[in-house]
Amino acid sequence: MTAPDPGRPGGLDPAGLSEYDQDFARAVRHLAVAVQHYLGVIGRDRYGVDASGGAALVALHRHGPMTAKQLAAAINLSPPATSEMVERLYRAGHITRSPHPTDRRKIVVTTTAATDELTAHEWTVFAQLLRTTVAGHDTLTREHIITTLTAATHTLEHATDQPDSQPTDQDMS
Repeated sequence: MTAPDPGRPGGLDPAGLSEYDQDFARAVRHLAVAVQHYLGVIGRDRYGVDASGGAALVALHRHGPMTAKQLAAAINLSPPATSEMVERLYRAGHITRSPHPTDRRKIVVTTTAATDELTAHEWTVFAQLLRTTVAGHDTLTREHIITTLTAATHTLEHATDQPDSQPTDQDMS
Protein backbone atom coordinates (compact mmCIF):
# COMPACT_ATOMS: atom_id res chain seq x y z
CA MET A 1 0.00 0.00 0.00
CA THR A 2 1.11 3.54 -0.58
CA ALA A 3 1.51 6.28 1.99
CA PRO A 4 -1.42 8.62 2.57
CA ASP A 5 -1.68 11.44 0.06
CA PRO A 6 -2.35 14.62 2.07
CA GLY A 7 -3.72 16.30 -1.07
CA ARG A 8 -6.68 13.91 -1.29
CA PRO A 9 -9.73 13.88 1.00
CA GLY A 10 -9.13 11.31 3.69
CA GLY A 11 -5.46 11.13 2.75
CA LEU A 12 -5.86 8.00 0.60
CA ASP A 13 -4.29 7.52 -2.80
CA PRO A 14 -6.70 5.30 -4.79
CA ALA A 15 -3.96 4.42 -7.25
CA GLY A 16 -2.19 2.53 -4.45
CA LEU A 17 -5.22 0.45 -3.45
CA SER A 18 -5.73 -3.13 -4.54
CA GLU A 19 -8.48 -3.90 -7.01
CA TYR A 20 -10.54 -5.37 -4.16
CA ASP A 21 -10.10 -2.22 -2.05
CA GLN A 22 -11.11 -0.03 -4.98
CA ASP A 23 -14.18 -2.21 -5.63
CA PHE A 24 -15.04 -2.15 -1.92
CA ALA A 25 -14.68 1.63 -1.72
CA ARG A 26 -16.84 2.07 -4.82
CA ALA A 27 -19.56 -0.26 -3.47
CA VAL A 28 -19.61 1.55 -0.11
CA ARG A 29 -19.76 4.94 -1.82
CA HIS A 30 -22.64 3.80 -4.04
CA LEU A 31 -24.51 2.37 -1.04
CA ALA A 32 -24.02 5.58 0.96
CA VAL A 33 -25.31 7.70 -1.93
CA ALA A 34 -28.28 5.36 -2.48
CA VAL A 35 -29.21 5.45 1.22
CA GLN A 36 -28.90 9.23 1.32
CA HIS A 37 -31.09 9.53 -1.79
CA TYR A 38 -33.67 7.06 -0.44
CA LEU A 39 -33.91 8.88 2.90
CA GLY A 40 -34.13 12.22 1.11
CA VAL A 41 -37.04 11.04 -1.04
CA ILE A 42 -38.83 9.49 1.96
CA GLY A 43 -38.27 12.69 3.96
CA ARG A 44 -39.64 14.84 1.19
CA ASP A 45 -42.54 12.61 0.11
CA ARG A 46 -43.73 11.17 3.45
CA TYR A 47 -42.79 13.91 5.91
CA GLY A 48 -42.54 17.01 3.75
CA VAL A 49 -39.10 17.87 5.17
CA ASP A 50 -35.73 18.75 3.72
CA ALA A 51 -32.47 16.90 4.43
CA SER A 52 -31.77 18.67 7.74
CA GLY A 53 -35.34 18.06 8.93
CA GLY A 54 -35.02 14.40 7.99
CA ALA A 55 -31.69 14.14 9.80
CA ALA A 56 -33.27 15.71 12.89
CA LEU A 57 -36.18 13.27 12.85
CA VAL A 58 -33.80 10.32 12.49
CA ALA A 59 -31.65 11.61 15.38
CA LEU A 60 -34.69 12.15 17.61
CA HIS A 61 -36.11 8.74 16.71
CA ARG A 62 -32.79 7.08 17.52
CA HIS A 63 -31.75 9.00 20.63
CA GLY A 64 -35.03 10.28 22.04
CA PRO A 65 -35.81 13.77 23.31
CA MET A 66 -32.98 16.31 23.30
CA THR A 67 -32.36 19.97 23.73
CA ALA A 68 -32.04 22.11 20.64
CA LYS A 69 -28.29 22.40 21.31
CA GLN A 70 -27.91 18.61 21.53
CA LEU A 71 -29.91 18.22 18.33
CA ALA A 72 -27.73 20.77 16.55
CA ALA A 73 -24.62 18.84 17.59
CA ALA A 74 -26.18 15.49 16.61
CA ILE A 75 -26.90 16.63 13.05
CA ASN A 76 -23.97 19.03 12.68
CA LEU A 77 -26.11 22.11 12.16
CA SER A 78 -25.57 25.63 13.47
CA PRO A 79 -27.78 26.77 16.37
CA PRO A 80 -29.61 29.40 14.24
CA ALA A 81 -30.27 26.89 11.45
CA THR A 82 -31.41 24.36 14.05
CA SER A 83 -33.86 26.87 15.55
CA GLU A 84 -35.39 27.48 12.11
CA MET A 85 -35.56 23.77 11.35
CA VAL A 86 -37.15 23.00 14.75
CA GLU A 87 -39.77 25.66 14.05
CA ARG A 88 -40.56 24.09 10.64
CA LEU A 89 -40.83 20.59 12.18
CA TYR A 90 -43.07 21.96 14.93
CA ARG A 91 -45.37 23.72 12.45
CA ALA A 92 -45.57 20.52 10.40
CA GLY A 93 -46.66 18.58 13.49
CA HIS A 94 -43.59 16.31 13.63
CA ILE A 95 -42.26 17.45 16.99
CA THR A 96 -43.28 19.02 20.26
CA ARG A 97 -41.31 21.59 22.21
CA SER A 98 -41.42 21.69 25.98
CA PRO A 99 -39.52 23.54 28.68
CA HIS A 100 -36.39 21.84 29.98
CA PRO A 101 -37.15 20.34 33.41
CA THR A 102 -34.25 22.08 35.17
CA ASP A 103 -33.13 24.93 32.89
CA ARG A 104 -35.88 27.30 31.82
CA ARG A 105 -33.65 28.82 29.12
CA LYS A 106 -33.68 25.54 27.17
CA ILE A 107 -36.35 23.65 25.30
CA VAL A 108 -36.63 19.90 24.85
CA VAL A 109 -37.55 18.65 21.40
CA THR A 110 -39.51 15.39 21.11
CA THR A 111 -41.09 13.65 18.15
CA THR A 112 -44.86 13.25 18.16
CA ALA A 113 -46.48 9.82 18.46
CA ALA A 114 -47.68 10.05 14.84
CA THR A 115 -44.15 10.81 13.62
CA ASP A 116 -42.74 7.96 15.73
CA GLU A 117 -45.26 5.57 14.21
CA LEU A 118 -44.50 6.72 10.66
CA THR A 119 -40.75 6.58 11.28
CA ALA A 120 -40.93 3.04 12.71
CA HIS A 121 -42.94 1.99 9.67
CA GLU A 122 -40.48 3.59 7.23
CA TRP A 123 -37.47 1.93 8.92
CA THR A 124 -39.27 -1.42 8.72
CA VAL A 125 -39.88 -0.92 4.99
CA PHE A 126 -36.23 0.12 4.55
CA ALA A 127 -35.00 -2.99 6.39
CA GLN A 128 -37.30 -5.23 4.34
CA LEU A 129 -35.94 -3.73 1.12
CA LEU A 130 -32.38 -4.45 2.17
CA ARG A 131 -33.27 -7.86 3.61
CA THR A 132 -34.33 -9.01 0.15
CA THR A 133 -30.75 -8.52 -1.03
CA VAL A 134 -29.46 -11.10 1.47
CA ALA A 135 -32.45 -13.46 1.59
CA GLY A 136 -30.76 -16.06 -0.65
CA HIS A 137 -27.74 -16.42 1.64
CA ASP A 138 -27.40 -19.07 4.31
CA THR A 139 -27.93 -18.22 7.98
CA LEU A 140 -24.21 -17.95 8.80
CA THR A 141 -23.62 -15.50 5.94
CA ARG A 142 -26.62 -13.41 6.99
CA GLU A 143 -25.25 -13.33 10.57
CA HIS A 144 -21.87 -12.18 9.19
CA ILE A 145 -23.60 -9.43 7.25
CA ILE A 146 -25.36 -8.22 10.41
CA THR A 147 -22.06 -8.32 12.33
CA THR A 148 -20.30 -6.40 9.55
CA LEU A 149 -23.04 -3.76 9.33
CA THR A 150 -22.99 -3.33 13.11
CA ALA A 151 -19.19 -2.94 13.13
CA ALA A 152 -19.34 -0.49 10.20
CA THR A 153 -21.96 1.57 12.04
CA HIS A 154 -19.77 1.68 15.16
CA THR A 155 -16.74 2.70 13.09
CA LEU A 156 -18.63 5.52 11.38
CA GLU A 157 -20.21 6.76 14.61
CA HIS A 158 -16.76 7.14 16.16
CA ALA A 159 -14.80 8.20 13.06
CA THR A 160 -15.28 11.88 13.86
CA ASP A 161 -14.63 11.64 17.61
CA GLN A 162 -11.08 12.85 16.98
CA PRO A 163 -11.00 15.54 14.29
CA ASP A 164 -7.46 14.69 13.20
CA SER A 165 -8.17 10.98 12.74
CA GLN A 166 -8.11 10.08 9.06
CA PRO A 167 -8.15 6.58 7.57
CA THR A 168 -4.90 5.29 6.23
CA ASP A 169 -4.18 2.81 3.47
CA GLN A 170 -3.58 0.25 6.19
CA ASP A 171 -7.17 0.76 7.43
CA MET A 172 -8.35 -0.36 3.98
CA SER A 173 -6.55 -3.72 4.11
